[in-house]
Amino acid sequence: MSTFFKRRMNTRLILLGVGLILCTLVVKHLLTTHNPKYILAENIKKINQICPQALNNTFRYDSASIVYDSVMCYNMTMVDVNKDDINPKIFKQIDPQIKSIALTNNKFKRLRKYKIPIMYRYYDSNGVMFHEIFIPSSLYNQDKPVTKPFYSASGLLFIR
Repeated sequence: MSTFFKRRMNTRLILLGVGLILCTLVVKHLLTTHNPKYILAENIKKINQICPQALNNTFRYDSASIVYDSVMCYNMTMVDVNKDDINPKIFKQIDPQIKSIALTNNKFKRLRKYKIPIMYRYYDSNGVMFHEIFIPSSLYNQDKPVTKPFYSASGLLFIR
């Protein structure tokens, strides 16, 4: 084989190798940045780096986690409050506000874009969960979402 053909073959092999590397990088980028589980893990990592964080004198933002395999869960604690001292009517008033924030705030835009459901879990100062709000991804496309609360079989409050 002549030198010309060897150079031509080497050039083709180099171009093929570079092409394969670029394809691999593009596919990896697409699979990670557009994958809801990757987005969940990325958000949780960022949030947990700044937690725990006091929101005010009553609420502390403890952490974020993945629940039910694909739900973004925010864990909150009511500081210096026991479960028995909490009036459930207060959360009936707060729930629509929390839902509205999740459906309109720009900080939740990426979660809405990839249809990632959101959950808020509230704990008392002893670590006992007393309230849970679930915001399904089906609400993200509604013009005027229903803000009607309902109780699950376990007695936890959800929002439709």
